[in-house]
Amino acid sequence: MACVESLTEAVDTHTHAVMPYENNLPMPARKKTVNLTVDNALLQKASAMKINLSQVLTIHLEEKVREGRAKRWQEENKDILDGYSL
Repeated sequence: MACVESLTEAVDTHTHAVMPYENNLPMPARKKTVNLTVDNALLQKASAMKINLSQVLTIHLEEKVREGRAKRWQEENKDILDGYSL
């Protein structure tokens, strides 16, 4: 149940997705239909709570991609960053 509650909190507290802007208007995201395998009991709980699975996946996938890009940038620039350390 804790997993579902944390997913609900992520949806409830998330106010804006990272999207490119043009003329101060968010550009519509291109979407792709995918198949996923999810634990049946968890899916039933999420469904009962009316959790939008696409929204939850998008929010958390954006976060993981940002984290991965930041980590890769730090690794690629480690020598430069180390040179500035005191």
